[in-house]
Amino acid sequence: MEEQIETKTEDEIRKEEITVHEPELTLDIDDKELLQVIGSKIKASESYFKDKLKINKRRERNEKFWRGDHWKESEFEDWQIPYKDNLIWRNTEHRTAMASSRIPDLIITSNSDMPEDKEAARELENWLDIRLINEQTKRLTRNSLRDNHLKFIGITKFRYDPNLGEDGDFVYERVKPDYVILDHTATIPEDGFTADNMEFIAEWIEEPLSVVVSKFPDKKDELFKELGIVLGTTRQMASKIKYLEVWATHYDKEGKPQEIVFWKYGGLILGKSKTPYWEWREGDDVYKNFFDRPRKPYIFWSYQNSGNGPLDDTTAVEQAIELQRTINKRGRQITELSDKVIPKEVASGAAITKEQFERKSNDPEEGLWLNEAGVGDDIRKAFMVIPGVAPPSILFTDIEGNRREIDSLFSTHKTTRGDVESKSESGVARQITREGDLSISDDIVNLTVERAIYEIGSWAIQMMKIFYQKPHYVKKMGKDGELVAATMIQDKIKDGIAIGVKASTSDKREAKAEAMEMAARKAIDPLTMFEDMDVPNPKQKTKRLITFLTGEADMYARYLQEVGIEIGKESEESQSAASNDIKKLIAGEMPEPQTVDEAYVEVITKYINSPEFEQQPLSLIHI
Repeated sequence: MEEQIETKTEDEIRKEEITVHEPELTLDIDDKELLQVIGSKIKASESYFKDKLKINKRRERNEKFWRGDHWKESEFEDWQIPYKDNLIWRNTEHRTAMASSRIPDLIITSNSDMPEDKEAARELENWLDIRLINEQTKRLTRNSLRDNHLKFIGITKFRYDPNLGEDGDFVYERVKPDYVILDHTATIPEDGFTADNMEFIAEWIEEPLSVVVSKFPDKKDELFKELGIVLGTTRQMASKIKYLEVWATHYDKEGKPQEIVFWKYGGLILGKSKTPYWEWREGDDVYKNFFDRPRKPYIFWSYQNSGNGPLDDTTAVEQAIELQRTINKRGRQITELSDKVIPKEVASGAAITKEQFERKSNDPEEGLWLNEAGVGDDIRKAFMVIPGVAPPSILFTDIEGNRREIDSLFSTHKTTRGDVESKSESGVARQITREGDLSISDDIVNLTVERAIYEIGSWAIQMMKIFYQKPHYVKKMGKDGELVAATMIQDKIKDGIAIGVKASTSDKREAKAEAMEMAARKAIDPLTMFEDMDVPNPKQKTKRLITFLTGEADMYARYLQEVGIEIGKESEESQSAASNDIKKLIAGEMPEPQTVDEAYVEVITKYINSPEFEQQPLSLIHI
């Protein structure tokens, strides 16, 4: 690591710096003033979230119950086990999986009727589909929704990496909420631009000292002094440090807002500039912005927010914890009472010795010989079995009721999860329950997922407008298994375009149901059916379906070829010979088979049992 750092040229070091040193980005603010004004706001927010909302403890508690860390080991004896029926984990994962199962599509429209502008919009839409609508975004969606449930917010960040690819590229990634300090006075706005109401967003960055120095070379000596080191040994340079990256709105002396970013370690400002994700040059016809104003590069995943602050007020996980604790308690009671149901055998020392009693087995044919002393006519005075008492039914009723309550909180009932429900419940009741659960899932998609995907698409366009001075190439596998590729450069992104999100999950389900219904009535062709059902490889599936449905005509030879199933050469020859002999029979000739094997007999048998054979004249049948 040390050798790599020492061999880097000055040009390479400048390329890695976060701050883009251009005149338009220069920030004329005194370091002390910057720390005083924004630093005090950061401390106020940290105190609010930690002391008033106790957000750290609540997040830790949510995570513990999601992981299944419900019990302390000190609570149990050697013979006891911690009862765990982790419904919080199961329902959280099922709920997030439902909402992230299908990423909404992005659409680009142009306000121009010119054919070239409409084609440019279609080309940009295709590029965004390849670049953003993929497995990476799907994983990001699920992880962000889980963060929202456990941490009261999910966070996605956009940044530009000059070292990614040949010419650099943008990156969108999940940020751990624990590493971010939000403006506690801000709220999540209704228009979806989730970071615009915040005066600042601060994020803790943890990197090796060598990387930090390469980003801020002018501050190397001051940083070493702040850290209390002199030379910067290999071990010191490899060790990681945490510093704060702050995106903030700063008001100049005239009261005009400026979007800025700065980095600080302790009381040292490492670097500062206007936001590099906005083109500040005015009157430039080449470089233009997609956004209507500079913005902080963060997207928030929020669902149950009452408008009192940037974090959700509560989540289904937090609401379910007490129910989960009751389930654990009842389950532990049932388990321990069930252990006591086992009958207890008791013997008198006057009738049988301790050693004899211990040698007794559970063999049903085994008997016990008891001494007469102290027994008399009542053998129960010497040996008896004390039956156990089963757990009361109220415990089972209570635990089952609490399980249903947690399912209701998450809107993930048995019928939605695919579990077998009670036979006494009617199909109509199950359908009503399922539709209720899916309506909540659709609501999460509409209010959270679609908004986040919309903003991810918007940020991608803004990044391309700023940084794509050279063509950027993307590719992925298409629905029919073909390679889909596209190239994008900032000149292709026309002014006056608008971005939107289409096809909610409910729309997709309705489209699939309608396609299946029309297919059953033969009112739709197979390709359109597969396309409406949004299945992968629709053209290939259509071709296979048609070759299968018409397979009897050629003994499924074309179908076997289509699906890649090869039959032996000898079988092919036998099948061909059988087909030729059938033609001779129809022509009234008597065939003379050369080789009769299994393949030959199979073809002849299928023909004899076919409707075509029944329609032949009797003279042929008697041959």
